[in-house]
Amino acid sequence: MPVLDTPAVQKLEGVLVVDADALDSAALQPLLEGSGKTLVLRGSERGIRARVADLGASPRLVPLPPSVPDASAGAVVSALVDCHQRLVSSLEIQGRMELELRHTQKMDAVGQLASGIAHEINTPIQFVGDSVFFLQGAFEDLVALLELMRSLVGEEQVVSDFMEEIDLTFLLEEIPRAFERTRGGCDRVSTIVRAMRHFARADAVDAAPADLVGALKSTVVVASNEVKFVADVELDLEPLPLVTCRLGDLNQVFLNLLVNAAHAIADADRGRGTIRVSTRALGEHVEIRISDTGCGIPDAIQSRIFEPFFTTKAIGRGTGQGLAISHAIVVERHGGELRFETSQGEGTTFIVRLPVQPRRSA
Repeated sequence: MPVLDTPAVQKLEGVLVVDADALDSAALQPLLEGSGKTLVLRGSERGIRARVADLGASPRLVPLPPSVPDASAGAVVSALVDCHQRLVSSLEIQGRMELELRHTQKMDAVGQLASGIAHEINTPIQFVGDSVFFLQGAFEDLVALLELMRSLVGEEQVVSDFMEEIDLTFLLEEIPRAFERTRGGCDRVSTIVRAMRHFARADAVDAAPADLVGALKSTVVVASNEVKFVADVELDLEPLPLVTCRLGDLNQVFLNLLVNAAHAIADADRGRGTIRVSTRALGEHVEIRISDTGCGIPDAIQSRIFEPFFTTKAIGRGTGQGLAISHAIVVERHGGELRFETSQGEGTTFIVRLPVQPRRSA
């Protein structure tokens, strides 16, 4: 037949199977109306190209080997349909990967921003810390001077009245405490700055030996703003060997799991909860556990939580990419394992197991 009307062709809009030698230009004209046609050819491809050019059309031309009999044309088209469907599926996967890449690039930008902020904050904090240290010493000198003046001044009543007026006893008690609070605040800001810088600098392209215990401590500090209002964090960090990894990627995993734990506790709505972070060495592997006392994961969605874009969170609280990206980082990029243990209404533990040395293919 000049045009093979097969079920396979009907599945693929815009495809016509044509016997090129059996159709003249007049017969092709109505077949080429519209755009985006694909012609699957039997016969002379050169001849059909010339005729469609005369008609001003530009369909996609796919040659069909002359050795294929009429009875097999439908099977060939079915194969083409299958190829098309696989291509569409591949494009969908590519689209998801591009979204994941954009998300990762966004995290890179955040890391760079954090690094810049850390640099800007660290210098004035050093000035403040040095100034407080100086003032503390100066205050001690002033106290000594005051005592000396008291011993030399004959008008003791005048001095006593002035001391009462300025409440010197209160000042002598509170000023040192104020200095300690100020220095403590400076130390806290410096700790945050160091954690931010550690978190931002870790984003190396190549795998390298890394201290995961230090990375976890820094990430807990970075995540403190998400965690501190809903949970206390308990650390049980056993020493680990250096792990060859892409530390920036693993920092992102740890951050995702900590933020998810905080959200789970908030969603449970049972008051302040606990997040426990623990590590242990297991021979050629290391294991990191991040547990929460949140709401647990319902049975109905447990098989889907690592799927891209799957989320049960309200709009604005997550894209459904955090666990999917974390799974890809741990399993695909590091040859590790990411799994969870959960109990409805009691909480969830995510377990990250990583090889100390990567596989050759990693």
